[in-house]
Amino acid sequence: DKVKNRKKVEGLIRAATKAWEVADKAGVPSDATQRNKYEEAKYLAALSTFEQAEYYYDDYAALKVEALSKSGAFDIPLLKRTLVAKAEALRTAEKAFDKVLDFKDKGMAAAAAFRLGQVLYEFSESLANAPPPPGLTEDQVDEYRFTLEELYAPIQERALAAFTAALRQAVKDGVYNKWSRLSAVYAAKVNKDEFPIAEFTVQPDKTRDTVLSTSFIKIVSRGSTVIDYLKNETSGDVKVEDKDAKEPEGQPKKENK
Repeated sequence: DKVKNRKKVEGLIRAATKAWEVADKAGVPSDATQRNKYEEAKYLAALSTFEQAEYYYDDYAALKVEALSKSGAFDIPLLKRTLVAKAEALRTAEKAFDKVLDFKDKGMAAAAAFRLGQVLYEFSESLANAPPPPGLTEDQVDEYRFTLEELYAPIQERALAAFTAALRQAVKDGVYNKWSRLSAVYAAKVNKDEFPIAEFTVQPDKTRDTVLSTSFIKIVSRGSTVIDYLKNETSGDVKVEDKDAKEPEGQPKKENK
């Protein structure tokens, strides 16, 4: 039970990260066997840091931006209070996922990068969906919506930048997992014209993310060109296809341009 055992889990996470700090101070071992153990320890420390960040994400996700009191009246102090609380939780989560990126572990970086974009996207959605005060004229509601858009649009842009960076890094590192795919899905939510999605079946994740975990996505770039980021595992080629050409169900198009 993740919630019930949170204190115990967080204690173990702190112990794991402290153990890593001690090992890291000694430097990268020259012996190949010890170096492999060092890299595995680094991965586990990154995983522990990510799990701690996930708790902060859960805290953030549980908070709602509210504007109506229990009686149904528009409550400006409540709106301000809940919005500030959500923003503070957002900052805490961002800092936590940034720490995961510091490890430079490919699989964990994909996960952390997606979460960084997700918290920004969800915060922008909270602003976009904030209800207008009652009693406003139609013109005033439009002005209210426009004012909110000025607030959330830059946050959405930051979210899109995070998802895009996650996708680029995934291609560079050859990490194709559920986090990479989710980055593409959410990028499409922010900008459907830039990131239409072709569905892929998600394969079970392996303990470590490698090129063999081939559950990735297709991203459509500008124009009528599809860039297939499912790299050939032997050549590393990136396939480019015509997005308007029909493909058999579940089969990638073989012809390259």
